[in-house]
Amino acid sequence: MGDRLVADIGRIRSSAYDVRSTSSRFNGASSLVAEYRSDLGSTDLANALDDFASNWKIHRERLCEDLEKFADWAVQAADGYAQADADLAAVLTEGPK
Repeated sequence: MGDRLVADIGRIRSSAYDVRSTSSRFNGASSLVAEYRSDLGSTDLANALDDFASNWKIHRERLCEDLEKFADWAVQAADGYAQADADLAAVLTEGPK
């Protein structure tokens, strides 16, 4: 292959979709602690679960923000590769402008 760059644009776009889908699923995951609080039987356990859920919410939000950025970067990369390929093809078939 030498010095050639090969980019699977479809796979890059698919990865962006997959990352965005993962972010969406994480974003839709809400704390279920309130539903189970009365079932726990222990205030200490319920409070510990509340603490965990609050901490997870903060980290989940940060994770979702990062996943959205990664998805955007993947789309931009795919667009850039597609444009570079189109520009190169135009120059090779039509010659320089």
